Amino acid sequence: MRRRLKHTIAFINTLRSTPRGRQIALLLVGGYAAVLAVMILGITITLNIGQEISTLISQKLGLPAEHSHHINQELLRLIHLNVGVVILAMLMGLVMVVLITRNALTMIRQVHQSNQQAEYSRAIAEQKTTELARANQELARTNQALIKTNKNLSNSLEKLNETRDQLVQNEKMAALGGLVAGIAHEINTPVGIGVTAASHLQDKITAFRHKFAEGAITKTEFTQFLELSDETCTILHNNLQRAARLINSFKQVAVDQTSEDLRPFNLQDYIEEVLLSLRPKLKKSSLRVTLDCPPDIEILSYPGAVSQILTNFIVNSLLHGYDTQDSGHILIRVIEEDDGLLLRYCDDGRGVPVETLPRIFDPFFTTRRGEGGSGLGLHLVYNLVSRQLQGRIRAYANQPRGLCFDIHVPHGEDSI
Repeated sequence: MRRRLKHTIAFINTLRSTPRGRQIALLLVGGYAAVLAVMILGITITLNIGQEISTLISQKLGLPAEHSHHINQELLRLIHLNVGVVILAMLMGLVMVVLITRNALTMIRQVHQSNQQAEYSRAIAEQKTTELARANQELARTNQALIKTNKNLSNSLEKLNETRDQLVQNEKMAALGGLVAGIAHEINTPVGIGVTAASHLQDKITAFRHKFAEGAITKTEFTQFLELSDETCTILHNNLQRAARLINSFKQVAVDQTSEDLRPFNLQDYIEEVLLSLRPKLKKSSLRVTLDCPPDIEILSYPGAVSQILTNFIVNSLLHGYDTQDSGHILIRVIEEDDGLLLRYCDDGRGVPVETLPRIFDPFFTTRRGEGGSGLGLHLVYNLVSRQLQGRIRAYANQPRGLCFDIHVPHGEDSI
């Protein structure tokens, strides 16, 4: 009963919720009232007509009162039966009207609910459309800001790359300047010895000339002068050759380091020239350098890259691997492989912590920032190997101590 009451209340609320529903409700109430009024009026009229007909028949036929009463009773019974049938038919019609009306109202309610749902969906759609438009505007603003930020970042990155390239170039020039200073100091030694020997010989020649003019030269003095002259010439020749080798080595290495020319060369001979140019630096330490390279490796490559790589390796070992008074050993080994060459550089210095090995080729990474380390040497090596020589490089710990670099370059005219 309660559920029916709730459904009825909900049904009434549904009708009242819209103007169309209110009109339908009024029409239904009016229809129900009209049907009831017609039923009551019909029953009343039927009864009155029945009584009038019964009275008329009795009067016309002149029947006795008993027969007239009996006829009246039969007529009334028939009238009541007909009225009952009419009432039943009207009630059935009323029930049909109610059922049809309920179905119609159910459909109306469903349509109303659908309209409400559609209205709600439309409101939600409008809200989402508004939110989407707002989000699109915000996204457009964010996109513009991102474009501006990306442009600024691109400009900053371009400037950073230019600065890095300039710093790398400065690093090359600084290394070349150090090489010049070392070679100049190294050349001074044989040249100084030669100057001293020449001055000593000049003094002996002057003294010998005076004695020769006086005719006081003995055979023994003449023999001693010849021996001294021969010894002095040997000293001069050896030291001049030493200076010439240093100058030629420096000239070739310096030219190669400042150029990117491709030319053929013997790898062992060239590495020895590089080591000779680095001898002034190595002489300040107690390090021993060993070269293990097959003598018959003739290659077409970039000698300047090879020189800069080895120079940076040795400078890195001197600066980071050893203290000034430390003794140690550096091994440079070249191994021929099926797909290229392997250049291995190993020292037995203090090495590098394992956690910093992945960053060793990063620009500006150094463990000696305040002691002359710029952090660009190994980054320069990495660029030379990967870009100019088209190879690959890796760093790993030497056993039992120290640091190793393996450089693998493929066969071809653009490789070692």
